[in-house]
Amino acid sequence: MLNLSHNNLSGFTPTSFEGMNGLSYVDISYNDLEGPPPNSSGFWNALSEALQVNKGLCGNIEAQKSCKHNSKKDRKVIFVILFPLLGALVLLLAFFMFAFLIARRKKNQTLEQNDDMLEEISFSILDFDGKTIGSLATTLSNDHEAKELGWSKRVNIVKDLANALSDMHHNCLPPIVHRDISSKNVLLDSEYEACVSDFGTAKFKNPESTNWTVTVELAYTMEVTETCDGYSFGVVTLEIIIGRHPGDVFSSLSSGASPSSSSTSPAPEMSILDVLDQCISPPSKREAEEVVSLVKIAFASLNPSPQCRPTMEKVSQLLSSTQRLHLSKPLHMTTFGELLALDGFTT
Repeated sequence: MLNLSHNNLSGFTPTSFEGMNGLSYVDISYNDLEGPPPNSSGFWNALSEALQVNKGLCGNIEAQKSCKHNSKKDRKVIFVILFPLLGALVLLLAFFMFAFLIARRKKNQTLEQNDDMLEEISFSILDFDGKTIGSLATTLSNDHEAKELGWSKRVNIVKDLANALSDMHHNCLPPIVHRDISSKNVLLDSEYEACVSDFGTAKFKNPESTNWTVTVELAYTMEVTETCDGYSFGVVTLEIIIGRHPGDVFSSLSSGASPSSSSTSPAPEMSILDVLDQCISPPSKREAEEVVSLVKIAFASLNPSPQCRPTMEKVSQLLSSTQRLHLSKPLHMTTFGELLALDGFTT
């Protein structure tokens, strides 16, 4: 016999009573116990007085109500299980909503509205496997280093730049407009392969600026499109061919242009050979055809009308193909007027 009455016991009756086979009678009255009693003869044989005044005892024993499955314990268990699940579901929905808003913002927001984003974007066209030897501007301004840039290397640098801009304009969503393409922002590795650098905000100058890499429409209207990079590409291409920034020779190159000219036209009688970089030997016949093809494309990119400039995708395709301009006479006898009058490319 076990008498536990009047002990202020609470909670569920211990299941350890089930192992007490010799227990014949239990008195747990006047406590605060709840739930079904253990499966023990001492409880099944107990009188109602031995079980009275307990707030939650239940089961098929003397004068006790039957147990319900929706007890507080069950509700607590359900709450403990469901609350974390509901919390995780809410967090998951919040994450997807956040991701959706970010994706929508990136889709609708142009590069000009979020310049800071460019500093965090990594492009394959920015990666170097070799050692960087410096910028294109630094290389061209150094006589010794410039002599290492033969015509084939210069042609390849132009192709690298065209391919990079084509990827930015046509293979990125939204399209990336660099806005500050110049020889200072073209880096060369030890193999003289070029890549585009410095994706910071373009440095705009006033309309009287002598920085020829800033387009006329950008200087006056501040309107930025892919054609601005195309114009700058034309300037950098000429700089590679001339060996110095073309700003100081543009006035002479443009002296023969008429107001109705569809492109920036050089003096027609000027020999192409006279303008090429003099620190390296004149190009061979094959190299000369590639060089004049670059000159032709460069001046097309400098067209005063942005709508008439070739896209960088078109330029990249032209330079990647075997097409080039065919010269009917030696380079030293070919003038700019004759070059600009040529139509189409030959294979």
